[in-house]
Amino acid sequence: MAMKELKVFDQKLYVITQAIADTIMPSGGAFQTGANDVDAALLFDNYIDQFAKLPLKFVKTALYTIQYAPLFTRLKSFTGMSPQQRLRYLEGWEKSRFATKRNIFLMLKMLILMPFYSNDAVADTIDYHPGCLRED
Repeated sequence: MAMKELKVFDQKLYVITQAIADTIMPSGGAFQTGANDVDAALLFDNYIDQFAKLPLKFVKTALYTIQYAPLFTRLKSFTGMSPQQRLRYLEGWEKSRFATKRNIFLMLKMLILMPFYSNDAVADTIDYHPGCLRED
């Protein structure tokens, strides 16, 4: 299988997205296949290529916000954190008392998870085969 190319992201956004995806879905987590195993950032990039300009700007801004907001309190960017620090940081977004912060993270999480769970390797790992795709 030939490697797909980035359609929306530059290398910096790709790295940020992969760090977020790997934090949400680590290899050997709830099931063996994780974000790094299927290149979740590339899957996400190819998925959002169908978005209009304004939603794409919102996604990119949300990714940069998660990357650089920690500089105000931790003096490290998101990708500069350890895996455990990243997990605690994203949990803070998910449980924030501020609805906007929770919703930004929820939007990114859902958008990253959609192409991840649609990947054949992930579907096989979790033994999920949608009824609409069955041949019988």
